[in-house]
Amino acid sequence: MGSPPPIPSPKVRDRVRSAPGFSDVGRAVQRPERDDPGRGDTDQQPAVSKHLRVLERAGLIEQGRHAQWRPRRLRADPLRDVADWVGTYRPHWEERFDRLDAFLRELKDRQEQQEGTDDDRDQD
Repeated sequence: MGSPPPIPSPKVRDRVRSAPGFSDVGRAVQRPERDDPGRGDTDQQPAVSKHLRVLERAGLIEQGRHAQWRPRRLRADPLRDVADWVGTYRPHWEERFDRLDAFLRELKDRQEQQEGTDDDRDQD
């Protein structure tokens, strides 16, 4: 099984490596011995592969086949199902956070009042 060819253009390679959100993934899956002999982070490749297998088993991504490449795609339907399920809990958590916000405001007001009272005592 052959390995994928490197990105041919240095300009394109730099653009891909500097893309926000993709730089860590790019560093994790590149072949340091081929792309950058001094890097030495080959230990990240098994971790990335393991995460991809977990996502695939969960049905969140699917792997295709194109010559020696194994492109993966996100599957939107299972993610929509998760978003719908989480959405059923949204009103519950919004209420909880609103109550927490009110409690913290009340606590802050009490603390400010206490500090004001302490300042008045110090002036006497």
